[in-house]
Amino acid sequence: MPIYALVDCNNFFVSCERAFDPSLKDKPVAVLSNNDGCIVARSQEVKDMNVPMGVPYFQWRALCQKNDVKVMSSNYHLYSDMSKRVMKILADFCPELEVYSIDEAFLDLTAFAAHTNIREFCNKLRMAVLQWTGIPISIGVASTKTLAKLANHIAKKKTSSGVYIMPSPQDSSELLSHLPVEEIWGVGHRMGKRLREEYGVFTVKGLRDSDPHQIRRGFSVVGERIVYELRGISCLTLEEMDEPSKTIVASRSFGKAVTLRQELEESVAWHVTRAAERLRKQGAKAGGLYVMLRAGQIGKASYDSRYISLLPATFDTSTMIAKAKQAVREMYKEGVHYKKSGVCLYDIMPQSQTQGDMLLPEWEDTPKRVTVNRLVDDVNRIMGDDSLVYAATGTKRDWRMSCSLRSPRYTTHWNEILTV
Repeated sequence: MPIYALVDCNNFFVSCERAFDPSLKDKPVAVLSNNDGCIVARSQEVKDMNVPMGVPYFQWRALCQKNDVKVMSSNYHLYSDMSKRVMKILADFCPELEVYSIDEAFLDLTAFAAHTNIREFCNKLRMAVLQWTGIPISIGVASTKTLAKLANHIAKKKTSSGVYIMPSPQDSSELLSHLPVEEIWGVGHRMGKRLREEYGVFTVKGLRDSDPHQIRRGFSVVGERIVYELRGISCLTLEEMDEPSKTIVASRSFGKAVTLRQELEESVAWHVTRAAERLRKQGAKAGGLYVMLRAGQIGKASYDSRYISLLPATFDTSTMIAKAKQAVREMYKEGVHYKKSGVCLYDIMPQSQTQGDMLLPEWEDTPKRVTVNRLVDDVNRIMGDDSLVYAATGTKRDWRMSCSLRSPRYTTHWNEILTV
């Protein structure tokens, strides 16, 4: 019988901040989204104040100030790097790993079951991650990935050890009868509402005991798999290899309204560099580029966009920047207040499968261009993000999103390294 564990970092964004600033321990902390708009992460102390997830910060500013909540801008450089460190530790303990999100991963512990005490293994793993990164984790163990998700929920909410091993489906009926059906991985609000109103299913146990064929007729094979997973029959295997992205998107709202064409061109060039870096990282080229500008407020916004064919496909940043800037020149309207820009790379294919074009030799990724791109990537990887940038992205970048409350990027920028 397979054994899966779901590892989840507790209050991940907040935990990353606390790892480098011990004064935040046991203090209420909230982390904001891009441009400091919405609350996207909360410490347990803030959750206990009944502050919802994803709400606009200005609606809760008074309560946060009254309760001395430490409010911080998102520090994605730090969170991403800390996530990589946590996942490296998990992989060292268990090579059978599927990274599910920035703060979650599935482990296949089947091979450990015959000669290892699973609970002791999980406790050692929790201690190692906490000691080596400062990030607390919760671990749920079960015979299927869906049950492991439920076990993790219980480990986080109902145990002091941070580890919960789900009993067999037969022995867990009492527990599952108290969990609402929406707690199941893959059952969202809409599906949960239909299960309640049309099928009379209110709890996890209720769905587990439902007729799988009836559920399949109402919710496709996905619903049927959930029923079997809840019965301890594994239908979802570990996805160890990340699928290459079919599209790569880079976009951000501006910190202030932008009216100058030069600033729009700089922002789009910046997004191109980010997207192209990710493209090369997965060993691919793009056959198309999509550039988007948004003006006005959400709900009353107007959009303009351009699709650009890249023939032959390329991974060269400078080539894509030139095409993206030309698209901005075509879309730009003087006097319009722009709020957001973005790019999307599409028609992505492995570098080994791209075909050249004899009629357009200047578009080829020549050895010189390959060397330049590799050099930029290597310098930024070794010396930190943005150590080497394209002039087209500008120098002042006043259009960048607001992050006045951001903590230092302790692990990725030399000039922001922690001082003791």
